[in-house]
Amino acid sequence: MRRHTADPRAKPGAVCCLLLPLLCCVAAAEIVLVGPDTAEVGRSIEVDVDGCQLDLKSFEKQPPQIEWKTVPAAAATLRSHLELKVVVDEKTKKTKWIIAPYATITPGQEGRLGVVCMVVADGVGGLAVHEVTVGEEPKPDPDPDPDPPPPPPDPLWGGVLIEESARRTADIARLLSNLKIRQAFETRGLVFNVVDQNTKTPDGKAHKTLAPYVEMAQEGAGNLPCLILVGQAGKIHYRGPPPPTVAGWLQLIEGAGGRLPPAP
Repeated sequence: MRRHTADPRAKPGAVCCLLLPLLCCVAAAEIVLVGPDTAEVGRSIEVDVDGCQLDLKSFEKQPPQIEWKTVPAAAATLRSHLELKVVVDEKTKKTKWIIAPYATITPGQEGRLGVVCMVVADGVGGLAVHEVTVGEEPKPDPDPDPDPPPPPPDPLWGGVLIEESARRTADIARLLSNLKIRQAFETRGLVFNVVDQNTKTPDGKAHKTLAPYVEMAQEGAGNLPCLILVGQAGKIHYRGPPPPTVAGWLQLIEGAGGRLPPAP
């Protein structure tokens, strides 16, 4: 809620010119309009005049001149009111009756609406303008830095088991020769290799393709054999000890994205 005021001694704009003839022969006083900043078409709002409390006795002797307008005039329906109140006089500390003007405005169309009030009482005049936006409230700007989209999934390419072949246990040998495990890779079109950590090329150099996985498996101590499941774009889906059971291998392959292709 904003409080708008205008000094009638200032150079008038288009809105103020509507009421200027009524103020040309009176002294100036500051009044303020208080009301909502936004409104909806067809729903009434109330605008009060702050700084304008008219004494009831003075009101009965010489009623003040109060005029309301909306700009544009046809954009809303306006009804002016006078409210009778009891207040305590700051000087005398006694109660007294006062008259407080206010208006109800019902917008008839969307857009910007100006509410103007002019009050002349006891030879003193005041003019104030209140601005209302009629229609939908402005939506905030979208997040300038939205969260980046999640990376696309990296389908499983296959797996490699890095081991010290001289220390292969009977349990590992039994799993590597298991037909279900081999078929789990083959039926999905996946690659599976078993590599000794000391494997070299014929010229005695480290294998360029396998060397990164050998280094990955050798990190730490006592971590061989090491199973590594790799995505087509190089994502490591799994790195760790091979499951001790056939069911564990199948579950690991399925969970890493090694799903069966659709039937032809």
